[in-house]
Amino acid sequence: MDRKKVINHNIRLTGEDIISKIQYTNETIKKSGLTDKHIVGMTIGVGGIVDTEKANIIGSTHFQSREIIHIHEQLDSIFPFPLYLENYGNLMVLAEKKMFYPHCESLVFIQVDAGIGGGIISNNRIIRGAGGYAGEIGHMSIERNGPLWLPGTSGLWGLRGGNSPVLPGL
Repeated sequence: MDRKKVINHNIRLTGEDIISKIQYTNETIKKSGLTDKHIVGMTIGVGGIVDTEKANIIGSTHFQSREIIHIHEQLDSIFPFPLYLENYGNLMVLAEKKMFYPHCESLVFIQVDAGIGGGIISNNRIIRGAGGYAGEIGHMSIERNGPLWLPGTSGLWGLRGGNSPVLPGL
């Protein structure tokens, strides 16, 4: 394997792309006839590292850079109700707990898509870990001289185990 090879998922979302998708959601809500009296809040799920307190996207395999995407102010100007940003692995583990395992105090959920991620609940609380990486198991290096990923890390599990279209060509 050529260690110099850099994996590129060919996904080039930007902060503007996200805002555009959210504005489309707002238009759909308006067309439905719902008003802010009907909606108590909205949670937006994002694949990747999320600063839930500041509602910023810190990093994701869906973006081609490590730039922090500051969307909180823009979201507040679009919607008249409270908005929350959360890692979708965390949202999935919450849904699994609510729907299938309400009696469990601790639960791990692993999802595979373009990479590998997941969510962790311990003592009925989401575990986010240092910097929000707790469920981002696809960011663990499993191959010392594996292919490089754009942030400069190599041999990531998510690059070997996800269903990215680039994987068959490795």
